[in-house]
Amino acid sequence: MDRLRREAGRVTRSRRVVLEALGRLQRPSTPKQIAEAVGSETCDLVTVYRSLKLFERLGLVQRIELGDGLARFEIADDDVHGHHHHHLVCRECNRIVRLEMCILADVERTLARRHGYAEIGHRLEFFGICPDCQKAEAQPRKRGKPGKD
Repeated sequence: MDRLRREAGRVTRSRRVVLEALGRLQRPSTPKQIAEAVGSETCDLVTVYRSLKLFERLGLVQRIELGDGLARFEIADDDVHGHHHHHLVCRECNRIVRLEMCILADVERTLARRHGYAEIGHRLEFFGICPDCQKAEAQPRKRGKPGKD
């Protein structure tokens, strides 16, 4: 909240509750999911969008794109060394697993040296089918009534 106050000038009640909701959700969430967590009496969906746009500009949240056309947001937790995380997403149920490791720091340094870039970053998400969905697919499908196939 101190950073928000310092860089945005003030911490409104709506901004505070949106950040708190993101912290409670503890997963990349859509603006609609965040608005539902906040409650319509507190602030509307437009206010959630405006707050997220400000938070993203200030580096307080990060946008996650999972290829389904929906932007998701989560609290940015990059540390002072630029360590961050990626996600593993189930293509069937959309379960999102947070991956604490990133092995691309050496690649970034190589690219910077080779091409003269500074402040290189990346976004990388992994997609697969989670164990629960694999089990569900392996289950024999229930057949309909005889003669209805």
